[in-house]
Formats: sequence, C-alpha cells, structure tokens
Amino acid sequence: MRPDFAKPERSVYRAAGRIGEADVLAAWDHYMAHDNKGRPFVIIGHSQGANRAIDLIKARIDGKPAQSRLLSAILPGAFVMVPSGGQVGGTFKNIPPCRDARQTSCFMAFNAIREETRLAEDVRPDFPGSDLVCTNPANLAGGSGVLEPYLSTTGETILPELTAEQKPWTVNNDAIKTPFVNLSGMLSARCRVDVHGAFLVVGINREPKDKRPGDFTGDWLADGRPLDVMGLHILDLNLVAGNLADVIRTQTEARQAAKP
Repeated sequence: MRPDFAKPERSVYRAAGRIGEADVLAAWDHYMAHDNKGRPFVIIGHSQGANRAIDLIKARIDGKPAQSRLLSAILPGAFVMVPSGGQVGGTFKNIPPCRDARQTSCFMAFNAIREETRLAEDVRPDFPGSDLVCTNPANLAGGSGVLEPYLSTTGETILPELTAEQKPWTVNNDAIKTPFVNLSGMLSARCRVDVHGAFLVVGINREPKDKRPGDFTGDWLADGRPLDVMGLHILDLNLVAGNLADVIRTQTEARQAAKP
C-alpha cells in the first residue's frame, strides 16, 4: 500500500518488517554468492514489495560494487525521492532515476492514476527539500507515451475483493480466448507533478470507429467506490508491462555494447 495510507506502525508490524527485510537480504546474498556469476540484473517490486526492494538496494547495491551490474530497479507503488532540483542523494545516494531507455544503473518509480481523477485539496504530501519521482516507462525522457498494457481478459487483479467487474472488451462483446488483452495504441501516460504529488496519469485515446470501448477495471475500491488517492495502484505493473519489457531489452543491449 502507498505509504501515505499505511496504518501507524505498531511493534508487531515493525517486527514483521524486520523479518521480511532479513529474508530478502538473505535471499539476495545467496543469489549473489551462488547464481549471479557477474551478470547484469534487474530489481523489481511493487507496493510493499517495492519498499522491501528499496531496503535491499540501500543495503547491498547503492554505492557498492553490485551497482555496476544493475540494469534498473523498477519500484512502482512506492514513494521514491530525490533532493529538490537534483537527481541523487534522496532515497538513494548514488542511483538516479532512469531518463533514457539506454541508461543503466538507474531506477523507475511511478504511481498510476486515471487522467480525469482530481485529488482532494487536503491530499498534499509534505517532504521538505525533496521531490517525489515519477518516471514514465512509455517515455523516460518526459512527456506522453503510448502504453503497452497486459490486462486480464476476465478483469482479475492482484486484489479481486477491491476490483469492480470488467465490462466487455469489445462493443460487440466478441469472445476473447487469450488470458490477457493489450489495448495497443489506446492508452497513453504522462507524469503529472503538482501539489498532490507525482503521478503517472493514464488516459484513453479511443478513435470513433474503434471496436474497443477502452474501459478497463482496476481502480482501488472502498465501500464499492473508487478511492481516488489509491488510483490504479492495483494495475501499476499491468499498465506498463510491455513498455518495461522494451526498456529492459534496450538497457541490456546498451550494457552489452558497452561491456561485451
């Protein structure tokens, strides 16, 4: 869950967090000792997993020899910060945001929300001297980009109890036999930074003759209604899955060209 809506920590939560962090570090140490064999790697985690990944990067990668092998860290659903006007020195001391698909040893962080969503006036995160990072996997350099999502055909998500029913994907309600749909060319995204924070805003670009309505489920529901501040948190990774695959492919090629 996004940090601004996490419940106040209690001793049991802190203890569980320490156990989880120790488990991740132990798994990483085993991987590096027995399986990595000097190869480049990608770190990826979402929401609470992204926060565990951040702890791992701080402890084992940031400013350490392993950083030279990091292609990218993908950290959606968490708050990652840089100093106001800077690129490093916030959450990470030596690892900047990815701003080019050929850049490596960098991180991507974003929280998805619908373009039409407007947050309440009192939703104003306060991080003095720091800026929240939003990197758009569909256009790391900035501006809008076309998304390559992979969405469940049935509308299934990682939190079914918080997800509305998926409406038909086509205006004719044609049967779809694949487990995922792509909506290629229909969704776009850009980073929006304002007093409410930094969000990856997702818009629908439907042509009049398109047989796809473009409507997709995935908003975080509370009492059956979308909770605006949580936005499309459930779909953070689904919405950009194809874009992330493209970025990682390009980063791999760039690393191979630099270090055959």
